Amino acid sequence: MPALDHAQVIARSAAARPTRAPSPLGNARWPAGGKHREVGMTDPRTILGQARQGPVPANWRVFTKKRGKLSGFLRGASHDPDPLLVITSDGVIEYANERQPLTVVNFHDLAEITLRVHGNSFSDSTIVTLDVWIDLQGSDGRKTKWRSTSFADDLQSIQCFIEAYGAHKALRGR
Repeated sequence: MPALDHAQVIARSAAARPTRAPSPLGNARWPAGGKHREVGMTDPRTILGQARQGPVPANWRVFTKKRGKLSGFLRGASHDPDPLLVITSDGVIEYANERQPLTVVNFHDLAEITLRVHGNSFSDSTIVTLDVWIDLQGSDGRKTKWRSTSFADDLQSIQCFIEAYGAHKALRGR
């Protein structure tokens, strides 16, 4: 089994270790739906399958974690494959569980992205809780918010998203 099957995320502490992999992506859509666009991405399920079985291209980042037996049972997802987030040079694909559709972001469809952070703390505390996401603006003007469903507290996934999008823009000359 590839190393990515052994990477594990423990809520709000240890981050999943991304593994590197190569990629051509395709047929993507925005997380909220929308038109499929066949520029730059291969089939998202093919990419997820390749990431699950490995090896993957060096420019992919793969995040996975084991679904807890108790939480999987309580959510009715104990027989689902483990959550998987794949970031390639052309986009992002996330599988959370069988009840939710794949989340696919095709970088070709984006005009820009903006990192957003909101902090909360109590007046008597020195601890700040951060809420971090990425605002996406499509080439067609549509706006949506992206945050990983399964890896929301893993800031490394957001960093990898930003790096992959920046590389995509630099290479495509947009």
